[in-house]
Amino acid sequence: MIRLIERLALKNQDWINVVRSFGADKETSEDVVQEMYIKLNDWELKGNRSILYNQNEVNYYFVFKVLRTLFVDHKRKCKKYVNVENERIFETSNDDEQELIYIAEEIKDKIEGLHWYDKRIFNIVCVQGVSMLQLSESTGISYHSIKRTIKKVKKALI
Repeated sequence: MIRLIERLALKNQDWINVVRSFGADKETSEDVVQEMYIKLNDWELKGNRSILYNQNEVNYYFVFKVLRTLFVDHKRKCKKYVNVENERIFETSNDDEQELIYIAEEIKDKIEGLHWYDKRIFNIVCVQGVSMLQLSESTGISYHSIKRTIKKVKKALI
């Protein structure tokens, strides 16, 4: 009996072409395909049956979805972040600093004028950095309600 990994390896070039169709270069597509082999081999060892239609036929759509997910994950990992914490972004004169202080105080006053619920949601999501989904799961408040609240607060601040 042929193992799953051997069945998948028969279509290696097809898998590489699938990943290349997502916009990956040759090296990246080969890396993603290798990750797919590892992931599907682990799933097979755990007894996951969704990889095969029957004893001999590979579920190509399932493999496609795995490749797509791995490619997207790879792209997320490759995002470049620039740390500007220690850099001065712009030069300010004394007048500009006074204007920035005035704008900051104006925003603070607008936030203080909000309903307590709106302030609390805004503080948790925008200031503390908790994702809307995490907040929704931990509090039981619907995700869409949180999203609407954040949108309403941002609109009020403009």
